[in-house]
Amino acid sequence: MELKQPVVIIDGTCDFCNRTVRFILDHEKNSELLFISSQSHPYKSLQQQFALPNNPDSVILIDQGVIYSDSTAAIRICSWLSPPLSLLGVFRVVPRWIRDWVYTKVAANRQSIVTQSDACALQVNFPRDRFIT
Repeated sequence: MELKQPVVIIDGTCDFCNRTVRFILDHEKNSELLFISSQSHPYKSLQQQFALPNNPDSVILIDQGVIYSDSTAAIRICSWLSPPLSLLGVFRVVPRWIRDWVYTKVAANRQSIVTQSDACALQVNFPRDRFIT
């Protein structure tokens, strides 16, 4: 699969992740990011192409063929957001092991932060042209 735009891969059954996608869509500068659920068939293609994990426990960003995950993906995604949110990129100066420790704590508790969906709700009420299905 050829990716011409940056792609964000998230857990499509996670309400916290879905709300994050909604937040990105609401605050993105130029509508450049595309989204894929890690439960989808397109993810399976990317999984083989990029040697991605079976059940990722992190957001994954693929930009120009480079894979980013954990806090690095989250911080890079901020660069597509409108100011002042784009300024969150300043956290790149924090050592990755510290950023990833915080990210892992949030990711591990994401399902208790909001309720878990029973079915993939990723594309409900989201612009279809922004999702690879």
